[in-house]
Amino acid sequence: MHVFIYSNSSIASLTFKKLVVSLSQRGNTIVNQDLIAGDAHKEAITTTQRYERTMSALKKADIGIFASLEPSFYDGYFLSLVLSRAIPCIICSNATVATDTFSGCTNPLCYYRSYRDLKDLIYQLAVFGV
Repeated sequence: MHVFIYSNSSIASLTFKKLVVSLSQRGNTIVNQDLIAGDAHKEAITTTQRYERTMSALKKADIGIFASLEPSFYDGYFLSLVLSRAIPCIICSNATVATDTFSGCTNPLCYYRSYRDLKDLIYQLAVFGV
């Protein structure tokens, strides 16, 4: 399966990295490996390059993992791109975002999920896979 992963920088943690490794080991392909929060900051790329890489990755994805604890304009921007591609999210089962991209994901189960709960969920995904 081709997986698109999105997180904001607050969960670009060891747990999230373990999820990436686990998904890869189970034969899944992470289509935006070079854009995952934390990795992209090491490379100086422009907003246009990030957009182009994101769109290219989204075209290849079958499913998405969207983990954004504090929705911001940046998160809303990428979730809007995802919505335009209609890739389902395995955390909230859809990719519903507000029409105002400043709102981020409007699914209350994702929006209000605590950091600990989200880390536990990501860990379960890493253990049991997609």
